Amino acid sequence: MPLIALAKGWQRTFRFKLKAPFTVNIERIIPGGRGLAFYEGRATFVPFSVPGDRILIQQCEDRRHYLSAQSISVVEASPQRVAAPCPYFGKCGGCNFQHMSYERQLASKKEILVDALKHVGKIDFPTSEVSLIPSPPLGYRNRLQLKISHHGADFSWGFFQHASHQVIAVENCLIASQDLWGFLSSLQQVFKASPLLRNRLTEVEVFQGRPHEYLVELRIGAGASDLELLGKELRLSAMNLGGAEVSFFLSLPSGKALKISGKGFVWKKIGDLEYRVSRGSFFQVNDYLLERLRDCAVSGFSGKRVLDFYCGVGFFSLALAKNFEEVWAVELNGSAVQDFQENVKHNQVANCTLFAQDLRSFIREHGSLQAELILIDPPRMGLAKESIEQVSTIGAIDVVYVSCDPSTLARDLRIFLNQQYQICSLNVLDLFPQTHHLETVARLRKARP
Repeated sequence: MPLIALAKGWQRTFRFKLKAPFTVNIERIIPGGRGLAFYEGRATFVPFSVPGDRILIQQCEDRRHYLSAQSISVVEASPQRVAAPCPYFGKCGGCNFQHMSYERQLASKKEILVDALKHVGKIDFPTSEVSLIPSPPLGYRNRLQLKISHHGADFSWGFFQHASHQVIAVENCLIASQDLWGFLSSLQQVFKASPLLRNRLTEVEVFQGRPHEYLVELRIGAGASDLELLGKELRLSAMNLGGAEVSFFLSLPSGKALKISGKGFVWKKIGDLEYRVSRGSFFQVNDYLLERLRDCAVSGFSGKRVLDFYCGVGFFSLALAKNFEEVWAVELNGSAVQDFQENVKHNQVANCTLFAQDLRSFIREHGSLQAELILIDPPRMGLAKESIEQVSTIGAIDVVYVSCDPSTLARDLRIFLNQQYQICSLNVLDLFPQTHHLETVARLRKARP
């Protein structure tokens, strides 16, 4: 069975504890972020390990096709093992790479991508040819989701513990931007002054735009009849936020939401372009690499027409409009559609046409269209095989595929290769330092007959 399947735990039968401790040597990091070792010829997955570590496994589960370590200790540390900077590391489920040097983190992400290509896509791509674009390793996130834990009349917030739904309270998150965490300290005071709201809170999501500009969504467990009353209390308490420009939303588990105050969106400036981002619209979390990400995807291309599938708020479309006569952009999310339309107007872009529909229906309706370039930035689940085959019939010379999941990327690239495309380059952008997650920009070119 491929390691990628094992790493994701697809085989979950035949679990039982092994009694006798044993030691293993960690060889590399695999998709999912765990270390790979072998014990008596069997693949053994070890969390919080570093290539070069010698690990004593005190307790593990036998999952028939592989072993999964549950309790470990380091017998001999890898030279690339470091002391984690965060006091919550190992308990908080947010980060799983802080025990590695940053250089080792980057090398492991290349290995994760190449491993997925090999075992999922059956694609042999040299690790040395994967380009890496690093990030500041801390203080990079512009968005946080904080879980709420109630203690009688008091409360705390933090993140789920590793492999658990128990909340671990945190007083500071080192991967959040300093401005964002500073604002959260002020927000805590608002909740302390709002007992009715505080007692209903289950989660707080905060997204930062320009300096001192924030979107705040407060998820509650109350019924719909409580929203107006909770909103009134929030409006009174939020007057203490000083100069911050904040848009507040209250939302229920059903998905119903009520805007309490503010304009309902923030602005993000990337190079010479500005993007409006509303509640419900996707935007990348690492401000430091946004311009590099955009350049990796669009630089060097020009022509008559480009197709931008899953265009979101227009992050790539507005940049592509500078070098193409026409940009045809496709997006189904209603919030992103509205943001895209406003962003085109705000940036005075005249050659973007938006199709507010899903990819399959767009291709059905425009089956004979032609384009020099297709850019695809799909959700984590990637594309359906049928969609890739339909995209390939357009006959674009170049395809750019932006992905946050190495496994679905490898799967989809194999289908593109079967449609006579070739991989020209792979760029890994470290949008998520201290975690095993990575962003990949793959450039493909149609093979000449």
